[in-house]
Amino acid sequence: MQAGSLYKKARVTVLNCRSMTECYATLPALDYEGSMADVVAMANDILSGIYQFSIYHAVKEVQFGATKIHKNDFFALSGDDILAVKDSLEAVTLATIDRTGKKQEWNVVTLFYGKNISPEYISLLAEKINAQGYDFELATVATEESAYDLTLTFE
Repeated sequence: MQAGSLYKKARVTVLNCRSMTECYATLPALDYEGSMADVVAMANDILSGIYQFSIYHAVKEVQFGATKIHKNDFFALSGDDILAVKDSLEAVTLATIDRTGKKQEWNVVTLFYGKNISPEYISLLAEKINAQGYDFELATVATEESAYDLTLTFE
């Protein structure tokens, strides 16, 4: 936002996205025919309906609040909340989707997978998620991200 305010050769509007995944989920849904104010209002409305969490692989043992995470555990994090801790990426993903999917009806769930995860693994994981019988469309997107293994957005 600061960079946008400094650029004087054009009018720059910066959406208040917290992550690349929120931006990815928002941009295709926008209708660019209206005024800038209408587009920004629509984007903010879409952003308010997106829930996301990221899954990380613990490289050392840590204490996160009351939750102990052991080296090589996988944990799902949303903001400051640990949603699940398991010994495999598959287990933590399925547990967190089960927990999150029951809270609200979602239309689309997107798995953004980092460079440490293979397309073959994501394909198998997507099959297991689809086998759970959820009523949402599941999409996968490869990223070159190295900080997280998997980020999921619920729309």
